[in-house]
Amino acid sequence: MLVGDLFSLLFGSILTVTIDEIYTSLILTLATLFFITNYYKEILSITFDEDFAKVTGINTNNMISIMTAITVVLTMKIVGILPISALLIFPALIAFQFARVLRVLL
Repeated sequence: MLVGDLFSLLFGSILTVTIDEIYTSLILTLATLFFITNYYKEILSITFDEDFAKVTGINTNNMISIMTAITVVLTMKIVGILPISALLIFPALIAFQFARVLRVLL
């Protein structure tokens, strides 16, 4: 029993997802899209240089970290821990290899 649970935790299982978790994921997706579209310039400024963002008066709270953490926790049951960590790390690494400008990178 423990081996199946560990495998499900590492690689996810779509069969264990309830309808409430689907609705929660949908609401989170809409909230994340709303946040990104409304605060794009602030996100760009914070990710490029946080000190510059503070000086210009942008509130540099941990909203990006909080949104990322919530997304990881909610998708962990479906996708699993290993694929989530790969999906968070590898796109940024590949983009850094090809992009020379931050705007192109994002």
